[in-house]
Amino acid sequence: MFRAIDQGATLALSTGQGHIWSTLNTGEDVQKGRGHMYARVTIAQYHTAEAIDEGAQIYRDSILPATQQLKGFKDVITLGDRSTGKAMVITFWETEADAQAGISSGFVQQQAAKLAHLFSGAPTSEVFEVVPVK
Repeated sequence: MFRAIDQGATLALSTGQGHIWSTLNTGEDVQKGRGHMYARVTIAQYHTAEAIDEGAQIYRDSILPATQQLKGFKDVITLGDRSTGKAMVITFWETEADAQAGISSGFVQQQAAKLAHLFSGAPTSEVFEVVPVK
């Protein structure tokens, strides 16, 4: 089960065991199928479940401000499972190229290095198109 680390007010997703909260607004055009948005999903495994809180603080203070400066950045959802130490960051981008750029330029790896002392292995990243369901 994933639980939200950051809480907002405009999106709540039920996982069946909890809720995921975000301020994500995918935009009316994407929701109506007239536009596109892309998500970069990065998954990491922390050494301990308790390290999730330290990682969230580093993300808020250092990684998020840098990410927000990148071309095409729209929003972010951060998820963590405190029982296993598994965490996921989903960033949303205007174009597929914007989402891929963070991986191909080494940006994601540079930012992950700030958390490396908390991880049990290297995080993985993939890009997906956001597919509206309503």
